[in-house]
This record gives sequence, structure tokens and C-alpha cells, in this order.
Amino acid sequence: EEVGCLAGFASTSMLLGHLAVLQGKSFDHWDHMNPMTVGRLPELATSGFPIFGIFSWYLDVASETDDTAATCTDLRSQEFRAVLKHHLHAIPSSVPTTKAWEYVFDAQKAGCLAGEIAATLVLVLNEMSSSRSKTRSTYLLERAEALIRRKELTASWLGGLQRNWMVWDILNAISRIHRTQQPAPDSEVAPPLNTCIILIYTFPTKRIEEDMKEFLKVLQKNYYEPLQAKHPLIVFTDQTTSETLVESLQPFFSGEIVPAVIPEEELNFLQLTEGVKCTSGEELGALVHRGVMNETQFWSSTYLRMFLHPALDQCGPFLKLDTDFFLTRPLQQDPLDDIKREGTRLAYWQLQLQGQRQVGYTQVSLGYLQRRGFRIRNPFFHARGRFLEQAETLGVDLEDEVPEAFDAAMLIYGCAFGGDIKFFREPLYQDFFRYMDLAKGFEQAGWSNQFFLGTAAAAFLEPSQTRRIYLSGRHQESDILIENGSITERLTGVLQAFITLREQGAVD
Repeated sequence: EEVGCLAGFASTSMLLGHLAVLQGKSFDHWDHMNPMTVGRLPELATSGFPIFGIFSWYLDVASETDDTAATCTDLRSQEFRAVLKHHLHAIPSSVPTTKAWEYVFDAQKAGCLAGEIAATLVLVLNEMSSSRSKTRSTYLLERAEALIRRKELTASWLGGLQRNWMVWDILNAISRIHRTQQPAPDSEVAPPLNTCIILIYTFPTKRIEEDMKEFLKVLQKNYYEPLQAKHPLIVFTDQTTSETLVESLQPFFSGEIVPAVIPEEELNFLQLTEGVKCTSGEELGALVHRGVMNETQFWSSTYLRMFLHPALDQCGPFLKLDTDFFLTRPLQQDPLDDIKREGTRLAYWQLQLQGQRQVGYTQVSLGYLQRRGFRIRNPFFHARGRFLEQAETLGVDLEDEVPEAFDAAMLIYGCAFGGDIKFFREPLYQDFFRYMDLAKGFEQAGWSNQFFLGTAAAAFLEPSQTRRIYLSGRHQESDILIENGSITERLTGVLQAFITLREQGAVD
């Protein structure tokens, strides 16, 4: 207010009003919160403040707005309102321009002022989304403002425009597009982020060195050559290995190899609990990130923070592959192109359901979700929910008959997964990681990052933000073949276990 920033003042006032209503208090400052009294729509849309989105939040809880304002009952209006809800909320996607133009004239004939405003703003949104004439979009926005101002700017009228026609949501989308189209002040436009492949190659044993050479040969033959790929390999390693990394690996791979040195204090991070058996790799006597605890491998919690490493600052879409993951067929389509095009935040090659490696993980992770008020957005990745659903169908009491099911978790197999680096750097995932780290499950139960990926997919992302990576590949007991549009998936270890049980007479 002191510097005359009316858009900022109004945005703050609306936030305060929203919080006051939620707390059951009164907040009688309508003039400060009404965007139509703050400035012109073109100015507010380019102010840099999400004023329309905040106004929409406020109207959702404000009691002085009602559902009768801005209502049109003719058939054409009802049809277009259904189109709006379908495209803006259910999909979401762009409302067809032709449909919006047709309804502008239908609304004028029917005398539906609110509907004409909404259709006009849809035209503005489509013009800006396709980067067409700025002059035309400005004209249409001014036209919409003139229509809004034909009636008294009461809370009932402006609230009805939102509840019936999502007018402020559309304006918020227009404002967001404008913000994303503007270069950062006093700086050059940032170059697009690279697509990257991430590898872990730390303190390699002779076996791991041989695996790495074979991995690179196969990657070259089945990925980089058929697709002419240029993705840099970001190789996380220790200081000593990094000094000869490029020289030792470049003969087997034509692309760029970028060493990413992990700080020594992170590699040595491991807090042991008395009574827990822990030994490191055969060739190493030090406490390093990759060891054996209770006969299982694990990574320390600090080591899993590799997504914050500066070597990934220029990476966006990524694939993380184990060095003993081998492609078995040439790729016909680049999975990184798919991740980039679809805006995928988390991608998986294979899902597995496990219970033996994460004692206590499910309880602690669900505790985090409950404390933060998260719901399961993506039930496909929620093991307990799927068990409960199946048990209810079969009439099985899990608590009495299969208590182990409550500690099982769905994991995204860590040998091959991908997504967006930004997702793992955002406050939500980092807060989740810090919370889980305090439970000491890494040290006491050998928790793996694979379970964290499963929880993230289940609770932090919508189904449309996750996708499967289709690669013909083999990793230890897992083998997936993509051929002629079909998928053949085998877990040889599981098959062998089943055969053993059958021979012992434990199963039919």
C-alpha cells in the first residue's frame, strides 16, 4: 500500500480475507478485495500477482456470494457451461475456439451476459496459448471487462461469475500464461534444460567395472546409435574414481560423460544402531554408502540427496539407470522425449510389491501424509489401499489373517526410473525426505529410495503426472520384452521361489 502497488495490496487483502473466513471471523473489506476496483483487467493480468486465482479462493468460502447470480437457464448456456467444466476442470485442456465463438453469439441472443463474458475470456486464453495476435487478445480482454462492468460490481455478481462460469479461474490462467511468457527482469532468458541420463559408479569393484563397460556398449548399440541420442551421462562417483573416469570409459561410449563427485562426508555417512549387522563391500573396509545390512543392500539417506547435486542444475527430464541394467532390444522411441513432451514428473520401468526391506516404512510414511493432510491421489501406487480393497472383496480380515500386508509397500524399481529433476528438488519432496530421515529407518532397517518413489507417486502426484517407461531390458531377476506392441514381463527370482515351494509341497 505504501508504494502504491494496488495489485499486491489487493492480493494480500484477499489472502487475509480467505484465512479470516476459514477461522470463522468477519473481514469487512470488500472494496480492498474486489479486483474490479483495483485496476483494469489487462493491467491486473500483467501485474505479476496471481490476483485472480486468489480472488477465486476467496469466493469459494465467502458467504456473501450465492449461486443464483449470473445463472442462465437456456439450453445453449447449459451446454457451454458443461463444456467449460469438462475442459477446464475434468481434463484439463483448452476449450475449443469454434465452440467459444459460436456461444458468444448464442449468449448475446439469449441475453446471457455472464456466459458471453466467459466465452470471450476463453477466446483470450486460446489466443495467448497459441501466441497469436497480442492486439486481438487485448481487445477481447477489454471487451470482457466492459461486459463485467455492465452490472453493479457486488460480491453476489462477481461470485456468481466464478461459481457458474469459472470466470476468475479463466482470468487466472490468462495471467499465468503472461507470466510464463515474460523473460526474467534484467537477465537473459534461461536456456532450455538438458535431458540427462544418471548413473551411479562409486568405489567400483572389478565386477562393477566389467558391468559398467558392458552397460555402456549396450547403451551405445541399443539407445544412442538407433536414435542418434545426445543426452549427457551424469556419473555420480567418488573423488578418486572421477580422476580417470572419462579416460577409462570413453572407449566404450561416444557421448558426453560428466563426472559428478559426491562429497566424502556424504559417502561416509552411516549411523549404526547397536546390534545391527553391517558390512561394506568385499573390497572395502570403510563405511560407505553401498553396504550390506541384514543381508540386503542399502543406500544411506544422505547419499539419496543426489538430486540436489550441482551437476544436475542443467538437467530437466532424466533417466536414472543402474550399471547392471542392460537394454535387450534397440529403442524405437526415446523415453526422454516422451517424458519431456508429456510433462511427466515421475516415470517407472517396473513396479514391485515388497515387505521385507522396509520394516516400519509404511507406518512412518502414512504418518507423514496424515500430519500434512495429504490424500492418496494415485491409488495404483498405494499397496495398503489395494490390499484392503482386495481383502474386502474376498471377505478376508487382513489384521487377523495377513498382518504382514500392513507393512508392505509399492516400490518403483530403482534400476530404471525417470522424471523431472525439479520435482525432487521441490520443498514437498525434500520435506518428506527430512521427516523420514528422522525415523532412522535407513540405519535400522535398510530403507531404500525405491519406497520413497512409490509414496511420491501415490500421494504427491496426479495419475497424469506419472507414466511407464517402455524399454526392453534386463536387470538381475527382472526381464521385460517390448515387441510388436506387446509386453512380456518376467521375474525369474519369483518364478524360482515358486518352483521351490511347489517342490516342497507348500503350494499346488
